[in-house]
Amino acid sequence: MTESGPRVFLIAGSADKNSYIRTSMEILANTLRESGAQVDLWDLAEQPLPLLCPSILMATPQSVPFPVHQFTQLAEQADAFVLGSPVYHNSYSGILKNALDLLSSQHLFHKPVALISNGNSDRTACLPCEHLRSVVKGLSAIAIPTQLVTIPADFLPMDNQHVLTNTRLLERFSLLAKELLYFTTFLHHDVQTQVS
Repeated sequence: MTESGPRVFLIAGSADKNSYIRTSMEILANTLRESGAQVDLWDLAEQPLPLLCPSILMATPQSVPFPVHQFTQLAEQADAFVLGSPVYHNSYSGILKNALDLLSSQHLFHKPVALISNGNSDRTACLPCEHLRSVVKGLSAIAIPTQLVTIPADFLPMDNQHVLTNTRLLERFSLLAKELLYFTTFLHHDVQTQVS
């Protein structure tokens, strides 16, 4: 963690360039910046990553495709993560799964992770978050308790983008940002104490 504040890596896992997830990520990114965090946002719709294959796994650092190198470097530098996905077949998106497969537990070890999802109904909208909690654990990271779940009715389409109209959710964004930064500071201090 740098003197200029914790670094948070947000990964938007929707294949749609004009997604509800992207809107939520931008709101959260602004909230985190206002709290003193440095933010990197990777939208997989705008910056797609190659499909994981043996040639990538076996590549030398010099021969790794540039997007993968850039993506893994941001993950390595991050103090915390935010993962966001719409509901895809009652789970999270394949492009987010592929992105996480390009990382290892070394990139996320003991780092806090916030989860965001969007679905068409209250009944299914939380499923990506629930499934990602297990994935985060498998990467030796820590999913924070608070999560953010939205549905299309929370937004209003305007000028080819989505505008959040459910103002009660703004409190949820603020809570999520505060909790993520709290865990980031706590876990960083805990790791530093163990090292020294």
